[in-house]
Amino acid sequence: MPVIHDQQVDKKSFAARLLELRERANLSQVEIERRSNKQIQQGNYSQWERGLGTPNVTQIPVLALALGVEIWELFEDPSEAAVVLWQANDRLRKRKAKKREQADDD
Repeated sequence: MPVIHDQQVDKKSFAARLLELRERANLSQVEIERRSNKQIQQGNYSQWERGLGTPNVTQIPVLALALGVEIWELFEDPSEAAVVLWQANDRLRKRKAKKREQADDD
């Protein structure tokens, strides 16, 4: 199973969900790239939609905005979204703490 940060996500169900959301919004993969200000490349999106990979945790909010949905809607199971977002927040908190420690050392 692919990992979005530390959370296990089923590639096939995530891919099917992306295709469903994109088709519901009547968007092309190129339009996803344009709507994300090229933060999501069409080639990467294509791989995710074919189940060949998953976005990294920083791309999740950008992907949701490009598709015009809430973050939790990207996942079949809303608890997956909760875990992914909790881990992203924890990662951010640790980075901020490390930066503060480095600033204190200077």
